[in-house]
Amino acid sequence: MVLRISAAIALASCFALCSCATAEFRRGKVDVHGMVYDFENRPVGGYTVSLDGRGSAVSDVTGRYEFPAVPPGEYRLTGTREGYERYEHTVSVDSRTDIQYLRVASAEELLSLADAAIGAGDLESAAAYAARAEKTGSLSFLVPYYAAVIAFRSGRPGEALSLLSALESGGVRDSAVSRMKRDMLRLTGGVADEPR
Repeated sequence: MVLRISAAIALASCFALCSCATAEFRRGKVDVHGMVYDFENRPVGGYTVSLDGRGSAVSDVTGRYEFPAVPPGEYRLTGTREGYERYEHTVSVDSRTDIQYLRVASAEELLSLADAAIGAGDLESAAAYAARAEKTGSLSFLVPYYAAVIAFRSGRPGEALSLLSALESGGVRDSAVSRMKRDMLRLTGGVADEPR
């Protein structure tokens, strides 16, 4: 019985020493935790986050990322992922309980905002949203398609036709693209070469 108590005390002492050593190693440093969400509050996985020379971390499927043992101070936090806006912000790291929340818009969300702005007749805002969507690096054909719609509605049919033709020559075979091109040619006095 005495031997068991002595063993338990020895084991507890060992744990205390180990945790003190770990605390001493990390003294003055903070684990930076964060979460990446889109504008509809859905977690964004696969988003690469960088913290001022402290390396990078990739968010998991729940949008979470972590930078362990960061000295307190101000840092530049940046993030990227194809199809999402780039994030860049200065953050203050000073507490173990701080969580850095990153809200980033996807190309889809930006095009949805562009669509609503077009519907409201606000072509300036629509163009701004479409330009932001283009900067995300999205490979969706909808990005140049919306740019073509905005160009046409803004009185630049030549630019719109050029964008639609580039989509078709790039292999896009979507009925909305060919229908819009045909209608634009008809409205501008051109001849549609595709059958209706």
